[in-house]
Amino acid sequence: MTISNNILFSESKKVVKYNSKDNNYEWVLEFKNTISGLSRVDDYVFVTTTSFWGKQFSHIIDYKHGKILWEIEDVFYSVHILRTTLVFRNKKKLFIGVNIESGKEIWRRNPVPDDEEGGYGGGLSLANGKLYLAAGFGSVVAFN
Repeated sequence: MTISNNILFSESKKVVKYNSKDNNYEWVLEFKNTISGLSRVDDYVFVTTTSFWGKQFSHIIDYKHGKILWEIEDVFYSVHILRTTLVFRNKKKLFIGVNIESGKEIWRRNPVPDDEEGGYGGGLSLANGKLYLAAGFGSVVAFN
């Protein structure tokens, strides 16, 4: 188990990486909009911001250096990282795979095929280095 002296927190429109051992801020990022969500997976920080008008944006930050890699006008749900691909479900309930460093979209998949209109969507899981997308009733797609 690795022990870290870092604390990641947000307040209003700021995200801070604080080093409690050295009693200093390693980095501070200010955002235009109010922060409504903050999480970290591996070397990436995910920040969701909401504008005064209710528009939501997701930002990807390099945890080590505090650099914003890219942003998108969408919200990340069900986040998974498979090597260099960030996979998430968006507000429209589509599963999307993007390059985590650039934000360039690689693929997009609707979990409910057209012939199953009105049905229930699938799910997403990561096991043994493969990503499984349940696309509707009985259909599973594996990415590696």
